[in-house]
Amino acid sequence: MDVPEPLVTIRSYSAPEFATADREALLEAGIPAYLGGRSYRYQEAVDLRVPESHVAQALAVLGEPRPEEDLLQGAVGPDSNPIRCPLCLSAAVIPQPPYLLWVLLIGFATAGYAFTVRWLLATAVTVVATMVIAARIEQRTPKWRCLRCGHASKDEPRPNDR
Repeated sequence: MDVPEPLVTIRSYSAPEFATADREALLEAGIPAYLGGRSYRYQEAVDLRVPESHVAQALAVLGEPRPEEDLLQGAVGPDSNPIRCPLCLSAAVIPQPPYLLWVLLIGFATAGYAFTVRWLLATAVTVVATMVIAARIEQRTPKWRCLRCGHASKDEPRPNDR
C-alpha cells in the first residue's frame, strides 16, 4: 500500500470564493488541489493545498497574489506592515476582541444606573468590582492569536522583517 503524498498549504484565504477560483485554475492545469477550512473565534480561513511534488508548479500557475484576494498570508500594499507569529512565522495573526472595553462599559453603565437611583453603596461597590475585574482581564487575556498555530500572547507580535 502506497503512502499518499503529503499536502502543503500554499495559500490561505479569508474569502472562500478566491480559494475556489484558484483551485479551479490549478485543476485546469492538471495539478491536484484541495481546499481545507478552519475557523477560530468566528474568523474563517480557507487553505489551498497541493501535493508536495506540485508546489513549485502550482505557485507558477497562480503567480503573484492579487490584492483583492484578501490573503491571510499578510497585509497587502506598500504602506502595510504585516506582523508575524514568533513561533511559526505566519502572518495570519489576528487581534483578540476588546474584552476589557466591554467589562468597563458594562461596569460603569451599571454604576451609572445605581448612582441615578441613589444607591450610593451599590455605585461604589460596582466601580471597585469593575476595576478589579478589568485589572484581572488585562493581566490574563492575550492581545493576539495566530490562526496558523494557535499561539496566543500578550506581547506584540514582531513586524515582518522578511
